Amino acid sequence: PPTTLRRSRRQRQMCIRDRKYSEAETLLLSSLDICRKGGNIIFELWVLPVLCELYVNTAQYGKASEYIERGFKLLNPDQNWHGLPAPIYLAKAMLGTKQRNWEIATKFFGKAIQINRQYELLWDEAKTNYEWGRMYLARNQKGDMKTASEKFSLSIDIFTKIEAKKDVDKAMTEKDRL
Repeated sequence: PPTTLRRSRRQRQMCIRDRKYSEAETLLLSSLDICRKGGNIIFELWVLPVLCELYVNTAQYGKASEYIERGFKLLNPDQNWHGLPAPIYLAKAMLGTKQRNWEIATKFFGKAIQINRQYELLWDEAKTNYEWGRMYLARNQKGDMKTASEKFSLSIDIFTKIEAKKDVDKAMTEKDRL
C-alpha cells in the first residue's frame, strides 16, 4: 500500500493543481479506503487533510467537516504526533475561512503555524501562511490587506528558500492582487 499511496499521491496533486476535482476525489477516496483497510492511522492522517482541502475548495463544507472531525478523533492526545496534526489544523482553518468564521480560522491557522515551526516543516509553514493571507483577503476588514501582504511575504520567503518555484509564483500572484 505505501507504494500505491505514493503513486496516487502524485496523481492526486496533479488533479488538484489542474482542477480535475472529480478525478482527485476518486483517487483520494481510494487512498483513504486503502488506509482504512490496512489499519494505518498515519497514512490516513496524510490523506484526510488533502481530502478536506478538496471539499473546502469545491464548497462541500459538510464533507470537509466530517473528515476534519475524523482526523481529530484519530489524534490521540496522549501521543506525540510530531508535525502530523498541522495539516488537519490547516484544513480546519481553511473551512473556517470559507464559512466566514474568522475566530475559528485564526485559531487553527495559529495552531498549524506553531506545529510547523516546532518541527521545522518549512513547506507546510509557507502553505499555512499563504492560506492565512487568503483568509485576510476574504475577511477584508481594516488592516487586513497589510496583514495579508505580510503573510504572503512570509510564504514567498520560505517557498523561495526551499526552491518551491510554482508555490512562489502562486503566492506572488495573490500578493500582487493587493
